Amino acid sequence: MLVNLPGKPTYDTLSVWADGASVQVRAITVHGDPIDMRTEQAREFASEICDTVKKAES
Repeated sequence: MLVNLPGKPTYDTLSVWADGASVQVRAITVHGDPIDMRTEQAREFASEICDTVKKAES
């Protein structure tokens, strides 16, 4: 998933997916730096991670 976070360059990468029994997470800016998130954004992404963990466990 490519996202455009407020105040950030376009095409930051924020993604999570199940790879078999493991969970992969990528959160980097267009320049390769970590993405800074507001607490609300972090909670939403954490929820996506939890949903992906459930998929990886099934």
